[in-house]
Amino acid sequence: MVNDVSVNDFDANFSVDVYPNPFNEQTTVSIDARTNAVVDITLTDISGKSVILSQRSALIKGENQIELQLAELAKGFYLLNVQNGETRRSIKVLKN
Repeated sequence: MVNDVSVNDFDANFSVDVYPNPFNEQTTVSIDARTNAVVDITLTDISGKSVILSQRSALIKGENQIELQLAELAKGFYLLNVQNGETRRSIKVLKN
């Protein structure tokens, strides 16, 4: 089971926020990492089909921002997943 989280989730190795949400052509994934880490970012549609297969990003301790260019996506809801090993954070996003 996946739960939505925000920057206020302090029990994990990292916290995630996405803005703007909803978005039009691009959105920014803001990740506050407790340590240096590598994360995989995936985006799935509501049926579970991967839209972005995997974008691997190296993080430094502290605030990290990753811009996603998503102008080609159809309007609708998506699930953005950020995973580091066993830890995964998921956020529902809306493309206008």
